[in-house]
Amino acid sequence: MHNQDRIRQHAALRGAGVIDFDHLDQYTLGDADLQGELLRLFSIQLENQLAELSACTGAGAWKQASHTLKGAARAVGVWQVADVAERLETAGFDGGAGDARDLEDLRKARDAFVAELARLAG
Repeated sequence: MHNQDRIRQHAALRGAGVIDFDHLDQYTLGDADLQGELLRLFSIQLENQLAELSACTGAGAWKQASHTLKGAARAVGVWQVADVAERLETAGFDGGAGDARDLEDLRKARDAFVAELARLAG
C-alpha cells in the first residue's frame, strides 16, 4: 500500500484524529513524505518547548515558549496541542499548581500525538 493511501486509511479509521490531515494537505499538497518530515520536526519542537516550559521560572519565557508551541501546532494541524498551548499562553505563569496541571495536560496531548505517529508508522 502506498504511504499516502496508508495515511488516508488511518485517518478514516480514527475519525477526528490527533492530526488534521485535511489541514496539513493544504500546505503539503498531499505529499506524504513532506507531511512525515513536518510531523517529525514538530515532534522535536514539541519536546523542546515542553522541556522549556517544564524548566520555566518566569512569565516571559513561559509566554514565549507556549506561544511558539501554539503556532507550530496550528501550522501542522495538531489542534489538541495547540489548544493546550493557547491555554498556557493565556493563563500565564504563576509558579503554582495551575502551571503543573497545565503542563500535565500538555504531556497528555504530546502523548496522544506521539501515539498517533506510532500508529501511522506501523
